[in-house]
Amino acid sequence: MRKKVISTAIILSIIGCLLIFSWTMILVDNYVIRWRNVTGLILFIPLPILIIKKYSLVVLATGIYLLLGSFRLLSLVPGVWESSVSVGKFEISGFDWLSLVLLILYFILHIDILINIELDYKERRAKMRNDVK
Repeated sequence: MRKKVISTAIILSIIGCLLIFSWTMILVDNYVIRWRNVTGLILFIPLPILIIKKYSLVVLATGIYLLLGSFRLLSLVPGVWESSVSVGKFEISGFDWLSLVLLILYFILHIDILINIELDYKERRAKMRNDVK
């Protein structure tokens, strides 16, 4: 479990460094503060606090945070980085590849914890159904 806490801390450290870089560039250079930058900062603040209190919650929250970043609902960088993927006539636009790469790394490092969280949830739900009957 200690290795998993360290891997989560590494992901949070990468995100934190990107946010520090982003806000330094916004404040020093003449970047415009966008709502995505503010959202990214505000939603990041509880994550390091949650790692101390409830580990499974921070694992889920970090995944949701990176998913929001992948769909450009928050930003980890000062400018707007956007790209799209098209297969034939089908086009998916509005991806932030940096957040998507971090999300993939996150899933690789935490897939077993996410599976355990889901199994624990199903077990509690089944137990609650049996208690009601």
